[in-house]
Amino acid sequence: MSYITADNLNVINAEMTNWCNAACPRCARFTWNELKLRKDRVNSVHTSLGVIKNGLGPKIVSQLKLFGSCGTYGDFQMNPEAVQIYEYIKEHGKNCLIYLNTNGGARNTEFWRSLGKMRLRITFAIDGLKDTNHLYRRKVNWDKLMENVQAFISNGGEAEWGMLIFKHNEHQIEEAKALSKKLGFKRFTKRFSNRWSSESDIRRPNGRMAIKVDDYYIEEPESAPSTVYGADDPAIAPFGSQDQTQHRHKPETFNYKSEILCSAHYQGRHEIYLRANGQVQPCCMLGDIDRHEAKVLIDDLDKVNLNKTSLEEIFNGPFFKSLQEGIYKGSDKRLHTCFNTCRKSINYTQNVISPIDPAF
Repeated sequence: MSYITADNLNVINAEMTNWCNAACPRCARFTWNELKLRKDRVNSVHTSLGVIKNGLGPKIVSQLKLFGSCGTYGDFQMNPEAVQIYEYIKEHGKNCLIYLNTNGGARNTEFWRSLGKMRLRITFAIDGLKDTNHLYRRKVNWDKLMENVQAFISNGGEAEWGMLIFKHNEHQIEEAKALSKKLGFKRFTKRFSNRWSSESDIRRPNGRMAIKVDDYYIEEPESAPSTVYGADDPAIAPFGSQDQTQHRHKPETFNYKSEILCSAHYQGRHEIYLRANGQVQPCCMLGDIDRHEAKVLIDDLDKVNLNKTSLEEIFNGPFFKSLQEGIYKGSDKRLHTCFNTCRKSINYTQNVISPIDPAF
């Protein structure tokens, strides 16, 4: 079975930067138990226009059906070349849908007007109203956010309001939904966060978990069943096709025989995750391939970096070949991440992965 190649690649999820204006609790930018910045992983690099032009080029871009940015350590709006990059994608990717996720609280209205005129699709992560959004989306100013949203929508941009539900904002769901319609959002979705159960959390008398933030607590909502988690990773579901009510799957013992349906290579979808530092991997679920599990398959990081190696060489190199072997042949190169995320028995790929052309 062929895997992802330079000829079939049609989806790119690009981490546009590892900078962000916000400070959301449990974001990957911080240590899990404390709001201490991971200085070795953030605030150092952006995906450049140069790597898009030279590393991808017009041929690859012309094949794309989706070019997205869910962010991992950063928010696309912090990339100083963001507008130029999307203009290049629009110019050469005539059939490419650009979808983005953001807190919407940075840059000026001219920036957002430019994106609106390109008719991009953007999910704004807005977790409540003026009196609550900042409790989770820390450092995001509501008035500035609303100015940016209106500049984007009024200039032709297609927007979704994506709301994470907590105890402090669950009473505002209908009001937020009504405001989204008033402002011209095409869609409103709500989801539950799964960022709980850390050793520093406390359990409230009602059985819900709570995170200590500054001088207040962020608590699980009363409306969420204790077994429910939200698929709040836009790399998986960029536009949240429905409210998420998926249950945790029972763990299975790792083995080499279970069939894996790779989310990056499934039913016509051939995808890569392009990190801001230039590293290329099939999906963001593998984490930081220079320090997490996948590093055992890499002998030279330069060989998987688009700043140092051509995309075709990366696909034909040992990293992608080893991943393919582990996924489809069940060899000792199989990663636990691939098994736990995309094995057929959890029906993950069929139910969660968005189609090639997500629609509102």
